[in-house]
Amino acid sequence: MTDDERRESARILQVLEEAHQQYGASELRRIAGPIRAAAGIEPMADTGDELRYPDGLFIPGLKSSAWHRRDWMPDTALLEAAASVMRAELEALLQQRCGFQPFDEGEYGFNPDNTQGQWNVFYMVLGGKEVPQAVAACPQTAAVLRTLPNLALSAMFSALTPGTHLWAHCGPTNAFISQSLGLIIPPGCSIRLGTEERTWQEGVCLVFDDTYEHEVWNRGTSTRFIMLCDTWHPELTPVERAVLTRVLWAPGEAEARLQHGQQLLQGQEWWKTPVTPAPPNAANT
Repeated sequence: MTDDERRESARILQVLEEAHQQYGASELRRIAGPIRAAAGIEPMADTGDELRYPDGLFIPGLKSSAWHRRDWMPDTALLEAAASVMRAELEALLQQRCGFQPFDEGEYGFNPDNTQGQWNVFYMVLGGKEVPQAVAACPQTAAVLRTLPNLALSAMFSALTPGTHLWAHCGPTNAFISQSLGLIIPPGCSIRLGTEERTWQEGVCLVFDDTYEHEVWNRGTSTRFIMLCDTWHPELTPVERAVLTRVLWAPGEAEARLQHGQQLLQGQEWWKTPVTPAPPNAANT
């Protein structure tokens, strides 16, 4: 382990110890082992699928499927009902040319260098907390997100510019179910999850477990925008959710990510809009 990894391991184990004292072992029976594995002192449980290799925290026994039905969780219908509201606030936000930042997981994840700056996001919720500037800019979107019964630790407008390919990877934990709501979807955008490739539709959610291998393309000529939310796996208890929140995000981590990235795209028109065909020449009609 590096020094940073040792510090993070010690932090996670301290969270687990405090949780045992607060809640008791029985409340933590399902997640204690996975937390110790996330701290690097036990092996991670086998997922049972060669296309499923999370690198963070894997909880055996939770309902498992690469793709989930859109009627499985109430969060999905709430997001879809608000798609037009979210799109309107997104379009207004783009006109202000502020708030978006490059997606950046650091040296060992996706970052502006290895995505060529083509994946940009506007965080509404990060680390389980609302972003105050985002709430002020998009109050109706924020209000909708507050109604989600299973909203977890992040929600963001996510943009992929033309030519982007996010290579095959797995998300860090099956504690979350991804809700990916299409807002502005040009032709040529798709996501492969496991062995199946799907496309977005505007106003419709793709619901999936991102611990299955997936990759994303924008093969079109304009930028794709979605609302991407992590929602808690509905089988997790309130105690498990509270403890996992503390395990998965270190104190100050969200604030540091925002502070580092929020000014990088300020004032830039970094996205590409669809080219509208010119009207036919009146002399030729």
